[in-house]
Amino acid sequence: MLLIGDVHGLFWDYKRIIKSLGVKRTLQLGDFGLGFLQTMDFPDMSGIEGEHLFIRGNHDNPAVCRADKHCVGDFGVLEGSFIDGLYDKLFFIAGAWSIDEAYRTPGISWWEDEQLSHEQLADAIDKYSEVKPDIVCSHDCPTTILHHIHGSRVIPTRTSQAMDIMINIHKPKYFFFAHHHISWRKNIDGCWFICLSELETLDISKQVIRVGNHKEIRSNYKRRIK
Repeated sequence: MLLIGDVHGLFWDYKRIIKSLGVKRTLQLGDFGLGFLQTMDFPDMSGIEGEHLFIRGNHDNPAVCRADKHCVGDFGVLEGSFIDGLYDKLFFIAGAWSIDEAYRTPGISWWEDEQLSHEQLADAIDKYSEVKPDIVCSHDCPTTILHHIHGSRVIPTRTSQAMDIMINIHKPKYFFFAHHHISWRKNIDGCWFICLSELETLDISKQVIRVGNHKEIRSNYKRRIK
C-alpha cells in the first residue's frame, strides 16, 4: 500500500503519482481537498486500476466525504498485507483542528465537525483498544508527538488528546500522519512516528519513501525503520 500526504485539491498530481508508480492500493492521509472551496467530486480515475482511498482531513467537507465511496470513514480498520506482510490490520481515524479557523468561511473552507465529536472519539478509542493495531494512519497525531515537532508551541485538540489516550493504551509499531506540512520521522519508545508532507509518498509494502515531486528517493529509509 502506498501512503500519500496532503493533496489539497491537486488532483492531477495525485493521479500522476499513482499512475507513474503503478500502485494499485493507496491511502491518502487527509486534506485530500474534497468539498473544499467547492471541489465536490473525487477525480476521474479512468485508466487507473486498483483501490484508492483517503482519510478525511480538516481541508475536506465532512458531509461530502462521508458520501464518497473512496473515503474510508471516520475511524475503523483496514485489513490486508502491510510492512513486508508482517502486519494485517491498520487502524485509521479522521479529522483535525484548523489552526486558522478564524480566517475561514463556514461551509466553504471550514466545517464545525472537522474534528470527530467527543462521543465519536470515545467510540474510536474503544475500537482501538479492541483491535490493538500495529499500524495507525491518521491526519493528525498525538499531542505528545506535536511537542517533538513544534516544541512548546502546541495547542492540544480533542483529536490529538484522544490519540494520546490511544497510544497510552497500546503502542503501535508505526504511526503515519500528515497535516503538518513537513517530512518528519522519529522512533519514540519503539514506535516510528512518520509525518508525510504535501504529495510525499511512502510505500509501506516496500518501505520506500519519496518526496512530493519524486526527484529524491531516500534509500536509507528501510535501514532506519528496522
